[in-house]
Amino acid sequence: MAALQANLNDLANRYRKDVLVVETAYPWLIPDGDTAAYLVGRAEQLPEAERFPPSPSGQAAYYEALRTVVAQVPEARGLGFLAWEPAWLPGTGWSDGDGNPYGNLTMFDWQGAALPSLAAFRAGAPLA
Repeated sequence: MAALQANLNDLANRYRKDVLVVETAYPWLIPDGDTAAYLVGRAEQLPEAERFPPSPSGQAAYYEALRTVVAQVPEARGLGFLAWEPAWLPGTGWSDGDGNPYGNLTMFDWQGAALPSLAAFRAGAPLA
């Protein structure tokens, strides 16, 4: 998050433009068994796994931290963020019969119930 903050601040200051974080995602689960088909299949792939464990609460904490980073971009130039495929549940791949490499990066569990991370899309300033 510190590197992201520095990068967003630099971009906003250097180019005098608003910035938007796009195509971000974070796992709410590392599935048991063969995870090779998942984009994120191991906790070791996460640079801040201790701070944001691959769990519903860890995913929510990631998005809250992201809200805070974006809100701290100088001159209010942080527009927000867009989650990548937040509702792409398993069983719906690119083509019929394909797997879904994003199934554990959704903001809904595998039964379609909302996860706590959805609260990051509320209006207003982030909690500091």
